[in-house]
Amino acid sequence: MSLVYVFAITRHRAEALACEGHRIDFTGAAGVAAAIEHIAAPPPLSEASLRVQHEIVLRIAAVVDEILPVRFGAAMELDELHRLLISRKAVIDEALDLVRGRVQMTIRARQSTPAPRSAPVQSRSGKVTGTAYLEGRRAAAVQLPSTATAPAIAQVRTVVVAERHDTSSRGNTASTYHLIERGDVQRYRSALTDLDPAVATVSGPWPPFAFAPDLWS
Repeated sequence: MSLVYVFAITRHRAEALACEGHRIDFTGAAGVAAAIEHIAAPPPLSEASLRVQHEIVLRIAAVVDEILPVRFGAAMELDELHRLLISRKAVIDEALDLVRGRVQMTIRARQSTPAPRSAPVQSRSGKVTGTAYLEGRRAAAVQLPSTATAPAIAQVRTVVVAERHDTSSRGNTASTYHLIERGDVQRYRSALTDLDPAVATVSGPWPPFAFAPDLWS
C-alpha cells in the first residue's frame, strides 16, 4: 500500500520540493498531476495542521502556473488518486483552464444577519456528477453578494474573470472571491483604496481556493 496526502491538483508535474519539514512530490495520470506527500497516517485536524497545509499550498503555487488547492484531509492510496484523476479529468481540465495565470482576491464584509445559501445541485440519481457539480458552481457564482460588498465589487468588475460568494454565517462575515489575472493585482487593490476597513477588508493574492472543484464529492 502507498498512502499519500494530496495538497493540490496541477496541470504538469514539477520538481519535488520541501516546505515546513515536508517533502512534496508530483504524480500524474490522464494528462494532469497532483502534488502529494507520502505518509504513514493522515495529519490530525488542528489549527497547526491547517496552517502547515496553507503554507505548503502557497509554496506549490509559487512553482506552478495552474493549481487547484485540495481541501484538508485528502488522504488516499496512490492508485485511488490516479483513478480519481482519470475519472474526473473533464472537471479538472475545465477548472485548470479557468485558473491558468490567475490568482484569487478576497473581500470579507461584516453583515448584521446571515444571508441564505443556495442549495447544492445534484443529478437525478442524487449523486453529484461532474456536470451537476459545475452547475452548482455556476449557481453559486450568481448568488447575490452582501450589500456591504456590492459597491466594492462594482469598482473592480472590469478586472474580475470569475466570482464566487460565501454568505454563510461565519462570525456574520460574508466573503466574495474574485479570480483575476496575476498582472492585475495592483490595479485591483488600487480600485479599493477607499474601502472602509470597518466595513470590509481585502486580502490576496492567493491560490484559487474558492475556484477549485471538490473532487471527492
